[in-house]
Amino acid sequence: MSKRLGPTTAVAVLLVVLAVSAVGPAALVGSTPSPEPAGEPTFHTVRGEGGTENRTAIWPFTSRARAFETRTLPLNLIVEGDVAETRRHLERSSRGDWNETRGDFEDEGVGEGYVRPNGTATAWGQATGSTRLTYVVGPGERLDEGQWLLESYQLHDGDYLGARHHIRAYAAPNPDEEWTAMQAHREHWDWFRLRHTVGSVEESQSYVEREFMGRWFVEDVYRTYVGAVGASDADGWLTVVQIGAEGPTDGTTTSVSRETIETTRDDGSGSGIESATGTESGAGGVDGVLPAGAVLLAVAAVHGRWRDLAARVDEALGPTARRALSVATALVVTFLFVRFASVGLERTTPIPPKVIAAALYPFLFAGLPTITYLLSRQLDRPIAFSAASIGFLTAVFLDYTYLGVTVLPLDALVHRGGLAVALGFIAVGASRPERLDPEPSRHVRLGVLLWLVTLVLPLLRFV
Repeated sequence: MSKRLGPTTAVAVLLVVLAVSAVGPAALVGSTPSPEPAGEPTFHTVRGEGGTENRTAIWPFTSRARAFETRTLPLNLIVEGDVAETRRHLERSSRGDWNETRGDFEDEGVGEGYVRPNGTATAWGQATGSTRLTYVVGPGERLDEGQWLLESYQLHDGDYLGARHHIRAYAAPNPDEEWTAMQAHREHWDWFRLRHTVGSVEESQSYVEREFMGRWFVEDVYRTYVGAVGASDADGWLTVVQIGAEGPTDGTTTSVSRETIETTRDDGSGSGIESATGTESGAGGVDGVLPAGAVLLAVAAVHGRWRDLAARVDEALGPTARRALSVATALVVTFLFVRFASVGLERTTPIPPKVIAAALYPFLFAGLPTITYLLSRQLDRPIAFSAASIGFLTAVFLDYTYLGVTVLPLDALVHRGGLAVALGFIAVGASRPERLDPEPSRHVRLGVLLWLVTLVLPLLRFV
C-alpha cells in the first residue's frame, strides 16, 4: 500500500529555499576574509618610465557603482602595449571557424588594414553585459584624485545561452599611456535565473594568458600577487602581459613557425585551447558532425529495432519501471532540448539571444510540471515522486556537465533541490492512488505552489 506524502514536507522545503536564498550567498561571501582593510584598496602600478610615482595605479577590482564597497570580480589581466592592437589581436586571432555574435551582440568591424598574426588561437567577438567600473589613479595623484573608469569594450568566446569566457576591458584613459586592464571570467546561462552565473575567474585568466604566450610580439607574460581574492575562485594573482615596442600590426612579416606552434601547444602555452564547454576546440569547423548519409542509416537502423528494444525493456523492467523511466526520460529530454535548441538557434539565426530565451523558457516553466503530471498518472505515489525528482536532478546534472560547470554555490544547489521536490509533489498528486483516493488531495496544489515560488525567487534576484 502506498504512503501519502504530507504537505508539511512541501512547506519545509519552501522554508529551506527561502532561508538559503536570504542568507546562503551572504554567508558564503562573508566566510572569505577580505584581502584589504576597508577604505584602503591595494593598487597595482603599470609599467612606466621613472619611479613608482610616475606610474598609473589601478585598483584590482571592478565595481557596480562608484564606490569601493560595491566591488564585484577582481581584475586578473593587464596588457601593457598598444590599446587598439591588443583588442585587434583578441578579435582577429582565430585558428578555427568560430561563430559570430549576432543581433544585439553583433561584432564591430576592425578595419581592413589589420595583418592577422600567425599561430593564434581564439577570435573574441564583441559582447554586452552589465556595466562595471574600476578605479585608476594617475601619476602624481592622490587616492582621492583618481577617477572611475568605465569599461571600454567587452569580448566573449562561446555561446551567450551556453557557456562562454567573458572579458571586460578597461583601456588607459590617458592617450599617452598604453595598457589595457581586463576582468576575465567564465560564465554560463542559468535558465532558472535568466541571467549569467560566473563559474570561474582563474579558468578564464589562464585561457586569455594562452592567447599571448608564444607570440613573437610579446616580451613577457608573468603573474604578480595583488591580493584580489574573495570572489569566485580568484587567488589574488594578476597576469601582466608586456608587448614589445613593435606590436602585432607593425607591418613586418615575422611569424611563429609551425614547429614552434606545436611545441608550445604540447607544453600548455600554445594553441591547445580549452573551449567554453571544457573540450578541445579543433581547427576547421564543428567537430563530430557526421555525413548526412551516415545519419540517415543510423536513424533507419534504430527505427528498425525499436519494437524489439521496447519489448525487451518491458520484459526486463516491467510496466511500472518502464512508466517511471518514461517520466524521468521525458524530463531529461525536455530540459536538454531547451539548452541545445537555444544554443543552436543562437549560432544559426539572427534572433537576439534574449528573444530566444523568452521563447524557450515556457518549455521549462510550464512544460516540466505538465509532463510530470501527464506521465505520472499510472504510477504509485512513492514511485511517481522518485521518478519526477530524480529525472529532474539527472537533467540538471547532464546540463551542467555539458556546460563544463564543476562547482556550484550552496544556494543554487538548494534551489534545484526545491524544484525537484516540487515536481515530485506534482507527480504524487497525479498518481493513480491519489486520483482514486476519496479524500481530497492537495499535493498538486502544493507542488505547483512550491514550483512557482521557487522559480520566481531567482527572477526577483533573491537567489
